[in-house]
Amino acid sequence: METQIKDHLTEYTFSRGGYDGHSFIFGALKKDQGGKLCVDKEVCRRLIRSAEGMSCYFQRAIDDVISSGTGWKEALVDLEKCGFRGILTAGGKDNAVDDKEGILEMARYMKDRPLELAVGGGVRSFNVRPLLDGWSGDDVPNMMPHSTCLMAIASPEDKEIARLLDLNRSMA
Repeated sequence: METQIKDHLTEYTFSRGGYDGHSFIFGALKKDQGGKLCVDKEVCRRLIRSAEGMSCYFQRAIDDVISSGTGWKEALVDLEKCGFRGILTAGGKDNAVDDKEGILEMARYMKDRPLELAVGGGVRSFNVRPLLDGWSGDDVPNMMPHSTCLMAIASPEDKEIARLLDLNRSMA
């Protein structure tokens, strides 16, 4: 675990040198004394402090908490207390489109919290419309399809990214 933390810090330092973007995306989990999967708050706080004001997002490690059946609401409270700006999730599944209701439930829970909810994992311009049906800016103002994750995972064409960004803008 310590090696992974050092790797994240090294990547972060590299990105602060002007080689990468404006946010720091990571996830750190552990098992509590009862064997329940939970947010590793100590590691997360350490990495957030190291980010020196950059926006920090908890990546899809939250999906492991959701799919394990442990308390995702508790995990979201922990992430908020740690200082994250938002989370990236597929709702606990491999593909966000397959868990629209779970994602909407999470977004509604987060409505009055400062965390942003970026929905990623299999989200593309050709399949995002069913996921967006039922979303209301008033109902879930902090939720958006996430396009940055596509670049890291699938390296899509520029047109694909542009279509997703247009969809994000149309929801504003």
